[in-house]
Amino acid sequence: MGIKVIAKVKDDVAEVKLLIKHPMQMVNAKTNKTAKYIQELLVKHGGKTVYTMYPSVGISENPFIKFMFKGAKVGDKIDVSWKDNTGETEQGEFDLK
Repeated sequence: MGIKVIAKVKDDVAEVKLLIKHPMQMVNAKTNKTAKYIQELLVKHGGKTVYTMYPSVGISENPFIKFMFKGAKVGDKIDVSWKDNTGETEQGEFDLK
């Protein structure tokens, strides 16, 4: 899996683009049950949550998410983490440019 981030700051506003490699399988064809999807996405800046998302099975494979937040400076870091319905998690720290 993996998380790719492009995060740019203009004035004090960060524009963050996330690409999360995840299958986001809606339905298992053999069992006809929901298979695997991200349940929670968190982004923190300076220890504070600046973005939270609770995706469901309706999100496509390898979701692309874009959002903005205030109070950012070039060189700051953001912490991105997600958890899926199978208990798998991923986390990464990224620089704001």
